Amino acid sequence: MRAAKISEFFRELDITLAHTQFDAAAAVYVEKHVECCIRNKYILKLASDEGRHLVFIKLIAMLLANDPNDRPTLGSLQTFAVENNVSTRSRVAATLNVAEFCGYLKKVKDNKDGRQRSIVASEKFFKVAEEGFSCYILSILELDPDKYRGITINDREMIAAVSSYGVELCLKGMRPAELIPNMNVFSRRDGGVEIFFRLLLEARHFSSERRSKVNLPFSVIAKELALSRSHVQKFFKAIEDQGFIKLVQPGGKEIEICESGDAIARAMIGGYLTIARIAGDAVIKRRQSVAMQDLHG
Repeated sequence: MRAAKISEFFRELDITLAHTQFDAAAAVYVEKHVECCIRNKYILKLASDEGRHLVFIKLIAMLLANDPNDRPTLGSLQTFAVENNVSTRSRVAATLNVAEFCGYLKKVKDNKDGRQRSIVASEKFFKVAEEGFSCYILSILELDPDKYRGITINDREMIAAVSSYGVELCLKGMRPAELIPNMNVFSRRDGGVEIFFRLLLEARHFSSERRSKVNLPFSVIAKELALSRSHVQKFFKAIEDQGFIKLVQPGGKEIEICESGDAIARAMIGGYLTIARIAGDAVIKRRQSVAMQDLHG
């Protein structure tokens, strides 16, 4: 079953990569993703490993779905994390404490069970969620504007669908590092994907302005993403060891994107756009079904 699901995802990935508008959609995705990361750089601390990231995405999906029968609580998220072996109870609590301290949410006593603490989102949370997921939505609008014209950039149903599908993939054992060969080096390092996308943006990797050699000092990335310079340096050394780039001059003053770096970039972006495309299709089908029910009701 798991092998079949992975094969199904790769078939969808091939469709995305072969799309005539793939480069244009990828360019939008990278640009918006980097913009959001720079503006909300401290949110990286809430997703500093795969398990915490998955818990936070699960929380986003639950809050945006707004299902009265499935309201998120500290206990339910801790149970989700432990049962699916993605994080510990204490780490979930710590993650939510950081999110509360940053003003994204607050924990209140549950009306049905006073022993539980319900999680309530702030306006700041919704703003960051809508802004953060706009990179997915704007990308699929670029990919196929006629098909997705009913979806807007602050479409909460679409954001919830993207979040839910991403969580579903991970719970089926389809981690990014397994889906895309050699991606482990990105998913295992704090801010790895964000740092690499910053490099792709500087190179205008998916546009006609594309350059193979880029001047992007480590100190600039470190400041933009609230990471240490040594952390950024170690990441670039790691992806150089993988053959994705060449550090031509020290300190990031000249970085060359190699052929294998080009391949991993296309695969990574294609994977994210495929998740958005599948989620968008699900939203469209659901809305068509509701419209038909209303018509015959």
